[in-house]
Amino acid sequence: MSNPLISIVIPAYNYARYLGICIDSVIAQTYPHWELIVIDNGSTDGTAEVLTRYNDPRIKKLKIEVNEGPVKAWAMGYEMSRGDYFALLPADDVFTPRKLERQVELLRTCPEGTCIGTYVDVIDDNGRSDPTNWMLDWVNRSVDYNDLSQWYWKHHFCIPTALYPKAFCEAAGGIPLDGLTNICDWDFHIRLLGAGAKFVVIPEKLTLYRWHSSNTSKRNSDAHNQWMYSYTQTFIPAIERVASDRRYAEIAACLEGLFMTPHKQYFLEDVPRTWRCAHLEALLDPTATREAFKTYKEFRDYTDTWEVNTERRAAIAALEASLMQLRGKLLAKQFDVTFMQKKNFPLERHTKSGIVKFAISLNKVILEIGRGARKIRRAVATKVRSVDRAAA
Repeated sequence: MSNPLISIVIPAYNYARYLGICIDSVIAQTYPHWELIVIDNGSTDGTAEVLTRYNDPRIKKLKIEVNEGPVKAWAMGYEMSRGDYFALLPADDVFTPRKLERQVELLRTCPEGTCIGTYVDVIDDNGRSDPTNWMLDWVNRSVDYNDLSQWYWKHHFCIPTALYPKAFCEAAGGIPLDGLTNICDWDFHIRLLGAGAKFVVIPEKLTLYRWHSSNTSKRNSDAHNQWMYSYTQTFIPAIERVASDRRYAEIAACLEGLFMTPHKQYFLEDVPRTWRCAHLEALLDPTATREAFKTYKEFRDYTDTWEVNTERRAAIAALEASLMQLRGKLLAKQFDVTFMQKKNFPLERHTKSGIVKFAISLNKVILEIGRGARKIRRAVATKVRSVDRAAA
């Protein structure tokens, strides 16, 4: 396919001040074979007025009267798209002029089903480059995204930079509408990996990522629940499809991410203990979790109401207490946690050498945790069977 049609979707909610710049950056592309779908997601500012300025036949517009969140708008744009490839461009971000051209050039040399991202430059509210922003180090790095270990509790592949093969998006189930507002992009990428897609990044700053106070990608405390639901519903099934022999090693790594991730926005100390115990229970038996909870709301209700009401759960609560104690010791050894909680950026930015030492010292511990998790599963299962026999 020499000149594929590229569908670009812009979901816009009260971003009139950025939308014109965003649309203009698509019109300015040196690659001409594109269609643009702009979803006005219930905006109450001047978004509608901005859209009246554009009469290009390649631009489609849709007005949603009531805002239902960015993911719903993204999914509606996806359903309207006719292209061979699909791109999502938030209304506050910008494509540089050769962005699509460079991606299509690379596509011609890549296997079928390749998703192509780029590096980013970070700009502020006024469009000025911000060379000190932590996102530069987070996104602009050489990573093998086809290695599942690169996706544990982290997400370096930046969705506004990406070009996705539509056929593989369909194979992955399309845009997920299951309430994962914080991590829908991560979940989508894992679904693509599970469907056999490959990931490549062009090491050029071809996308401008705008960082400002009202970014919709800001996280909240519910992110922990969303991560865990996606791990059990999407990530571990993907592992079972592409690397079944590594299943327990991957679950151990998930435990590492759950209990040892030191990002300020994911501090477990700020998460209810019922959530931590429920997440641990979900990881120890992800298959049962998938079967028990078909929607994120069901999973969220489960984490809110989790309690120690069986011997199995008592064992899980004891393991959670041990892991939190270990976490406290390791974090205290490497970081001033109280100080870093006041900062709005990942700890890697603050002390990369500390993170490296932390990871090395943690490696053996996590392997033991992985083995311990399996032992606990077997011990609990044995205990449950004995209790069942006694009851009978």
